[in-house]
Amino acid sequence: MLRSMRVLTGEGREALGAHLNEEKTAMAAGDRQRLTYLMGDFHIRIAELSGNTIIVDILRDLTARTILISMLYQSEFHAAQSHDGHCRIFEAMQAGDFVRAAELSVEHLDEVEIGLDLTTRPDPLSELRSSLSLPAKTVPQLPDPKNHNFKGAIKTC
Repeated sequence: MLRSMRVLTGEGREALGAHLNEEKTAMAAGDRQRLTYLMGDFHIRIAELSGNTIIVDILRDLTARTILISMLYQSEFHAAQSHDGHCRIFEAMQAGDFVRAAELSVEHLDEVEIGLDLTTRPDPLSELRSSLSLPAKTVPQLPDPKNHNFKGAIKTC
């Protein structure tokens, strides 16, 4: 898609620049959820510049799926690296070098993939689980079937 672009309009330049500022603000604020959303949304913004609504819709669907993975498995370091990749892509687009922007996009996606730590599975509810943990229950004794009172202990439905 980037290779087929010929010009970055002033409106496109402003939209991408504002988007990158939002990414930077979310990083500075430590707003991981917003940053993860914005990181995925950057790709949709580029697709919107192409005017191809089919590609935009496909990217929206893919992005909705992939940002969950990034949220769970991307470190802060790699999120910052991803932002830097977005900045390099934007710089190439501003220079009118869309072939270079496409090359940088592939490099960026490779970096993102390499930066995902899929070996750990953080439990997002671990703090809640810990705070709600109760002492272990003791298993109640079942009536002894040899005892006469066993039949009386069973209730019928």
